[in-house]
Amino acid sequence: MQAFKRTINESAEYRMRSNNWELPVVLVRRADPKTGEPRSCVYLDLWHGTCREARIGTTLDIERAPIVISSDRGTWLDLLSGKVELLTAVMLRKISIDRGSTSQLLGSVPAVRALVKCAAAASKGFD
Repeated sequence: MQAFKRTINESAEYRMRSNNWELPVVLVRRADPKTGEPRSCVYLDLWHGTCREARIGTTLDIERAPIVISSDRGTWLDLLSGKVELLTAVMLRKISIDRGSTSQLLGSVPAVRALVKCAAAASKGFD
């Protein structure tokens, strides 16, 4: 999580493209009954082009965050590897916006793309 936070805060592109963003976001990996993997999530406190906090999220974060986005593990990995774009995955219903709205994301496409780049860079070497 600290690598993700650092990558976001060091990204000039993210800072420039998301300077109006003021909302925490929770990214949820859905539980997988086939493998027994439990649900997990990441909490990001994003504020005007910086990440004030990045940590493993909690159930309370999922309940309270203004934006909650969820998907299965495979789709998140496809997103990080560049095989699919977030908005495409949303339109294909591979990723769901559980709280917040598609229009919020559509209004912030450059910021979302920059955030995904940060996530991909921070996740290199992790699975």
